[in-house]
Amino acid sequence: MVESYLTPEADFLLLDGLESVEVFFIRPNASHSVQVPKAMSGSVDLRRDAFADVSIGSSSRAWSFPVSSLEGETLEIGDLIQDEAGIRWEVAGVTLRSFDTIYRAICNRLRRNVSA
Repeated sequence: MVESYLTPEADFLLLDGLESVEVFFIRPNASHSVQVPKAMSGSVDLRRDAFADVSIGSSSRAWSFPVSSLEGETLEIGDLIQDEAGIRWEVAGVTLRSFDTIYRAICNRLRRNVSA
């Protein structure tokens, strides 16, 4: 008998509605980015996403993706996530879920400066 097990990370990758994003690490000495091939966004759920000192508005989103997709980097407050539409989201709060294999980040949409 052959047994097969799904890890929380492998289970996450089977979800529908995943999209590719780019994560920008904003650090004092340098900034760089990593492509994340499978991320999921959704509405902020105040029962699941209760973060202290995080401003949540109507344009806030929750982003989730595997920790391993960041190539050893750590997601931090102030980092940016750019979705497939080119919209940038600033990380306002971040936590680990599913046995520390999935990041869940509460993000606020950044407004673009439009010049006339």
